[in-house]
Amino acid sequence: MKRLLLATALALTVGNCATTPTAINDIIIQVEKACQAACSFVPDVGTIEAILNANNPVLASVQAIATAVCSVVLNVPPPTLSAMLRGVAPPPRIAGITIHGVFTAGPNVGRSL
Repeated sequence: MKRLLLATALALTVGNCATTPTAINDIIIQVEKACQAACSFVPDVGTIEAILNANNPVLASVQAIATAVCSVVLNVPPPTLSAMLRGVAPPPRIAGITIHGVFTAGPNVGRSL
């Protein structure tokens, strides 16, 4: 239900585009699955919506989004405690969009960004 509401809100922000809430929800699910398969990371819905809303031609396909997300999150070193306390650990970003999500497998399993 949460995804449907978010997809509906995203559809309303797209304006006169012919994209339906169901199509946007499907894209969000496809991006989540593609990212999980490629790098065991699942970006949150808000991150995917922000990427889609950016209308960046480089990020125009599910595969392009998954490739970009994975290339960024796999190159983020685990933050040190002192960096977290000082607030200097920069979050991973794509085209100015902060990437949030969680690793689902591997050495970073359960780690959130």
